[in-house]
Amino acid sequence: MNNVQLVKIPLFSYLLLFLLISCKSDSDEVWVHIDPVQCLANPWEQEWLENNDYDYDAYYQKSDEEKQDVFVGYFLNFGLVIYDIFETHPYELVCGACPCPKGNRFHCLVDESKLAILEEFDFVFD
Repeated sequence: MNNVQLVKIPLFSYLLLFLLISCKSDSDEVWVHIDPVQCLANPWEQEWLENNDYDYDAYYQKSDEEKQDVFVGYFLNFGLVIYDIFETHPYELVCGACPCPKGNRFHCLVDESKLAILEEFDFVFD
């Protein structure tokens, strides 16, 4: 697969996500959040690294928006559609250890019926 095809796949995925959002039924949506940890130890980062020959430099060079796309795409694979997302930075200081929060927090609007997935990944209700 060449680089052009790799770009087309995510764009198609986001078009599909847009269609899912526009056609979804009136279900109960809730805001949840998750605090990513350091050292690229989050499951969405680990999966991206595994699929990209563990190119840490390439991941670190991604923009914040591109990293959010990796996050959203990862959870879409589990059937968790993220209808809206924004990022905050609630921590003034963080420790340097890998299991410590990076300092950012992803706030996500999701379908409440996906409680099992939310619990599995330690999302917290806002």
